[in-house]
Amino acid sequence: MAVVADAAAEQARTLRVGTLTSIGRALYPGVVSHFAKREPGWHIELHSFSWADPTGGLRDQASDAAFLWLPLDTDDIAVRTLVTERRFVALSTRHPLAGRQHVSFAEIADEPFAALPPAAGPLRDFWLATRERAGKAPTVAAEVTSADETFEIVSSGAAVTLLAEGNAVVYARPGIVCIPVTDLGPAELAVAWRRNDRRHAVQSFIHACIDCLPDAPKAQ
Repeated sequence: MAVVADAAAEQARTLRVGTLTSIGRALYPGVVSHFAKREPGWHIELHSFSWADPTGGLRDQASDAAFLWLPLDTDDIAVRTLVTERRFVALSTRHPLAGRQHVSFAEIADEPFAALPPAAGPLRDFWLATRERAGKAPTVAAEVTSADETFEIVSSGAAVTLLAEGNAVVYARPGIVCIPVTDLGPAELAVAWRRNDRRHAVQSFIHACIDCLPDAPKAQ
């Protein structure tokens, strides 16, 4: 079925691109523009996948490429980091720390967290900052599969969550405040594709993403 789906996509000159969260950052329009110049007549279909599939549809061949958050624990998917950003914490505006300009992770480590599902693998641990907890298990208030679920819980005051700086802008809404966490490593947003997929349109899409990086050499 996957082979048939790929053949149909090729015939329709449609590239299926998966994503886990809203991309924002003015990235997607630029990618679309560069891809259109490289592949006239092709168009992109953007599909949202739940956190339960951290590959954004690549694993099941439901997408041809995807915008993903790292880390990703699979050898058959290649990635190229596009954006590196600070990690923030999202809190209810009623939270005692809501008025702060920044916080340390120690100040929020014992808070109840909204967690990605276990199927998210290492991505779940990354957004729970498991490595920075010195072996102490996080308190998980709820497991979430989408950004909307996450911020509904956060705005209620039942949990906090970590997120990338750019998503603090994308998902800004009443009842939530996002604050930099000073001592956590950054988050990485990447474009990903199946390592053995050498189709020309897929490679053109990857190059279109790279074309949008301000400091990257332009791909040929």
